[in-house]
Amino acid sequence: MRHGPPHGPHHTGNFSLGFLFLVVFTLVIMLSACNFATNPTSTAEQSSTSSPTSTTSASTGGSPTATPTQPPVPVANCSQVSGFGSAGSISAGLNFSAVSFHTNTVGFIAQIFESNNYQFEIINACTNATTVGAIHSYYASGLPSSGFAQSSTYPYNGNASAACGDPYCWFNASSHPSFQAGRYVSLESVTAHGSVVTYSLRLSIAPIVRTSIIIQGTYHYDFDLVSNTDVWWEQVTSTVRKMAPENGAKVANIGVTNFANVTYAQLKGKSYTTSPLDGNNDSSNQLVNGDVWAVHTDLGAYVKVLVTSYGYDMTVTYVWYEYTFINVS
Repeated sequence: MRHGPPHGPHHTGNFSLGFLFLVVFTLVIMLSACNFATNPTSTAEQSSTSSPTSTTSASTGGSPTATPTQPPVPVANCSQVSGFGSAGSISAGLNFSAVSFHTNTVGFIAQIFESNNYQFEIINACTNATTVGAIHSYYASGLPSSGFAQSSTYPYNGNASAACGDPYCWFNASSHPSFQAGRYVSLESVTAHGSVVTYSLRLSIAPIVRTSIIIQGTYHYDFDLVSNTDVWWEQVTSTVRKMAPENGAKVANIGVTNFANVTYAQLKGKSYTTSPLDGNNDSSNQLVNGDVWAVHTDLGAYVKVLVTSYGYDMTVTYVWYEYTFINVS
């Protein structure tokens, strides 16, 4: 007899699986409810508090706000211009007394130097309540009436033929009894700063140079050419010779060196003596060809002398400083 599958065990297995599924589902629901109860903040709320910079970004457009730039303070007085805070009244000096400055001008001497025997002084100036055009006009009209003629050249770097480069250079060839001592003025860097104008005056003194001058043996020579003689080229014997200062003049030997590089300031700093320079016609001779020596003349001027040919008659070239920017003592 064929038997069918037993019914009892089959029904019992289905019931057990269903019951187990129900229990598990119930536990999952209860755990979810507990978790929700212990974390009351919603997902939306968590999202809004997880980015604390979002509000700032929204209010600034994502970039920091720039600090407002203050407008520059208008320059109304030279004391506001760099370098002129403590500047006072200024003068071009005794040797440039014809060179004046506009009213309400302050300034200072910026530099004094020498190049190739030309002396220079640069004055920085600042004028209140004026214009660039007014400064140009002041010197263009004022200097010619004071004896300075407009010049197309200016001795920049000691070059007498250097071009001025603009209409604002002037020259005055004041006369000496025997030769000229030229003086130059150059107006430079005229610049407006609000209602004030800064500029520079470059003053220059041309060297007085005399070349191929012969000081004869046993004779005297006056470097000033207007007063008493300054030296005596004394010939004691055929070999013993002396360059002796006289009439209050003094001398100093510098030695064989570059004549052009010896400046007025160096001459003024030398120690001078009334003792003669050794010019013996032997190995002790100081006054050899190429030697440079100096004279402080009886009138108080400084002279640098170059020996170009030593002998019984000595040939020299010299520079005589008639005008200077450094006080003579």
